[in-house]
Amino acid sequence: MKKNVLIIDESPLLREYLKSKLLENELDVDVETAGNGLEGVSKMRLAYPDLILLDYPLGNNAYMDVLKEKKNSPNSSKIPVILLAQKIDQQKILALIPYGVKKVFTKPFKVDALFNTISEILGVKYTIDNSPGIVDVHVNDDIIFIELAQGLNNDKLDVLYYKIKELSELYEIKIPRMIIMLSNLNIKGAEIHKLEKLLNLLLRVFKAKRRSLHLLTNDAQTKKFVAGQQEYAEFRIVSTLQEAMDLLYAGVKIPTPESATATVGETEEGMDAEVLEDIPDPEESGRHILNAEDSRAAGGLLFRFDMESYGSMSPENLKAAIRNLRIAAVDDDAIILELLENTFATVGTGIKTYHGGAEFLNDPGKKLFDLVFLDLVMPEIDGFTVLKQLRDQNYQTPVIVLSALSKREMVAKAFQMGVKSYLIKPLNPDEVFKKTIEILKANF
Repeated sequence: MKKNVLIIDESPLLREYLKSKLLENELDVDVETAGNGLEGVSKMRLAYPDLILLDYPLGNNAYMDVLKEKKNSPNSSKIPVILLAQKIDQQKILALIPYGVKKVFTKPFKVDALFNTISEILGVKYTIDNSPGIVDVHVNDDIIFIELAQGLNNDKLDVLYYKIKELSELYEIKIPRMIIMLSNLNIKGAEIHKLEKLLNLLLRVFKAKRRSLHLLTNDAQTKKFVAGQQEYAEFRIVSTLQEAMDLLYAGVKIPTPESATATVGETEEGMDAEVLEDIPDPEESGRHILNAEDSRAAGGLLFRFDMESYGSMSPENLKAAIRNLRIAAVDDDAIILELLENTFATVGTGIKTYHGGAEFLNDPGKKLFDLVFLDLVMPEIDGFTVLKQLRDQNYQTPVIVLSALSKREMVAKAFQMGVKSYLIKPLNPDEVFKKTIEILKANF
């Protein structure tokens, strides 16, 4: 008998990915999707599903409308629910037990853990690629940086397509330029087929704009394979990040810089919590640092999916997305601090300011923040020193670096320090909002 799944989530790309994964391999599953609570309730009434994947909090707390409607009907009260949450505390999780919530995954969630749970509930077997592999994607100055490390994983390559589309929409990138960094990857055997899958995916994303693709690798087998295939002739092979940056910036007038993030040390993976048992602490797993050596074993299948395009968000949804965030700003420039304060004040979010690196490092409460803005050029203790100390302390909070330094020199040095990306001064409030949403409101 066919199993029916209802996905209720505000992100169209997340709905599209989950549906495609649920329907793969021609399994005996039907999938319906809804973009809001009202549509979700309507589809639940029309055909009672065997499982509901529900976004939390879903605009205006509509998730509770769905759960109450489900609980109050004898035909739907026993339908299991998997909650996909941006941020949720233990008390709230326990309060949702009576509504049939069987499992909660915090975004960004582990794809393998989610689909193992779906398999258990539906009695349907999903194939998951458990081979090691890390994929990380960020944007700097309209350049999309992708790093693939420790191996190529099929499931992560599947999601990469959606991730690139979402970043392109968020930053409204018209002419995409990309650097694909294959960090310490030695391609051999079956990995060749995965490399081919990666290259075909990138060609599909960019279609005729292939000359914006730069493949950074020192693996002889990869170079030989790409050079030997006519369909990949548009890829430029480079050996260093500096070479790739020089090629991209050569003869190109760069528009107002786009923003992107920096992550120091390791970041937290999504928490998956059985609500009927003791709630575990969030699992921690290493995430590869761009252009930095890392021998740690790869963790679960972790992906970040950003919210819908910032440009399409209403003021109410923007405020809801950023409300209650704990933000710090570290800069010796009072004007920059005031700009950041005023920017977040427009959506009702306050920030704590620090006038130097030492002041921030000496604050025992620095681990409580959700996001940190950090200037690189400061007297006494500069931003690079702060980054090094934070990395030594295994600091988990994402950091957005601020700098007025020249781009290529900045990229080379910052990436060596483990920085993912940055904001160029003078700051643009719109870009500050976009990056805040990208980092802290990821779907998966």
